[in-house]
Amino acid sequence: MSHSHTAPLKRLAVLSVHTSPLAPLGSRYAGGMNVYLRELILELDRRGIQVDAFTRGVHQPPFTALPMGQRSQVIYVDMGPGKGLSTDELVSRLPRFSAQVLEHVQRTGADYDALFSHYWLSGLAGLCLRGELGRPLYHMFHTLGRVKNLALPPTASPDERASPRRIAAEQAIVLEVDGLVASTEQEKRELLTLYQADPAKIAVIPPGVNTAQFHPTDPVQARDRLGLPRSWRIALFVGRIQQIKGIDVLLFAFDRLRRHSEAPEDLHLLCLGGDKPGSPRMSPEQRRLMELASRLDLEDSVHFLGAKDQASLLDFYNAADVVVLPSRAESFGLVALEAMACGTPVVASRTGGLPSIVSDGVNGFLCPVGDEECLATQMGRILGNPELREWLGENALERARRQSWPRVSNCIVRLLSGELLADQRRSPAPRDEPCVSRD
Repeated sequence: MSHSHTAPLKRLAVLSVHTSPLAPLGSRYAGGMNVYLRELILELDRRGIQVDAFTRGVHQPPFTALPMGQRSQVIYVDMGPGKGLSTDELVSRLPRFSAQVLEHVQRTGADYDALFSHYWLSGLAGLCLRGELGRPLYHMFHTLGRVKNLALPPTASPDERASPRRIAAEQAIVLEVDGLVASTEQEKRELLTLYQADPAKIAVIPPGVNTAQFHPTDPVQARDRLGLPRSWRIALFVGRIQQIKGIDVLLFAFDRLRRHSEAPEDLHLLCLGGDKPGSPRMSPEQRRLMELASRLDLEDSVHFLGAKDQASLLDFYNAADVVVLPSRAESFGLVALEAMACGTPVVASRTGGLPSIVSDGVNGFLCPVGDEECLATQMGRILGNPELREWLGENALERARRQSWPRVSNCIVRLLSGELLADQRRSPAPRDEPCVSRD
């Protein structure tokens, strides 16, 4: 049953079951999706739209509400005890999540114009609430299980692989929701070919970047604030510590770069994400990577620094000479856009949404997935040539500024009000261009 409509968007329910928009970045379930939700909610709030974002509470009493912006809030609901539960383990708790959202609606009289769910767990909850509330449900996956499994190496642990339950859930969500957000044309093709999605339901809307938060600053001062030597040539990785991110490939590439460098002692790789070394909460993957760095004799030049907040990231992006994203799969690559907004060039894998941001040889370089030789070569070109780095950085900054959150949120509002998909059905865009490219 479709709940298609065209009406002004005044109040929105956002569903983010397993991770809060306010969660610290770099933790197990906190990454680009958290940044996306936080920035989108604040931008919608600035536009006068009230957003209630529902998420699982762990330490908070049920229905604790934390403000976001002037009129919006994150509402924590009780899904039962248990820390560190996997996303699959949370599936059995989804009826409780949906029931508590309904209880909040009945208790407060909240009347939502639409529901917007994120990641597959939230999509399942959204399907239940869509029927109960009679409101349209729009969904954004952020990552797709089938895509992830195709990209992971055979050595990946079962915990890293998407389960059959997740893939079946994603298939049901694709078929039932009123609209889907794809970050890139590549993700749209994956939805069509791997999940048999209805193309009339898909809107291609890339994420935005907060250009007020991420912008160029003096790199020397940034290094001084972080306590980093001015003489270092710095490559930076930012992201969750998972096999899908290809950090092992980056370590092999960095080792190759140092062995062919005339001044290897100046080369340093900073890895932001996960936990600080020595923490009892360190994941098996982070331990594996640190052991690999030790075997490669990189202990003095590769630095695992743990997760950092957004304020610190500004200094790290500006202190770095190059940001490297060696992902095996990447639905979009928000880190690339943040780095580019700071005027820092990016070397990235040619996968997922990264080629839609990084123009090879213009604002950075692209390499085949898993190609450590290419990564080493392109990192070396940037680290060894300040003039090239500056030119690439200027182009990167220009590219990032075209994708600000006000432009992106305009597309989201048009989607959630029913206007965007209706327009697409009446007049398909030439070459299926993303929404922001036509605004």
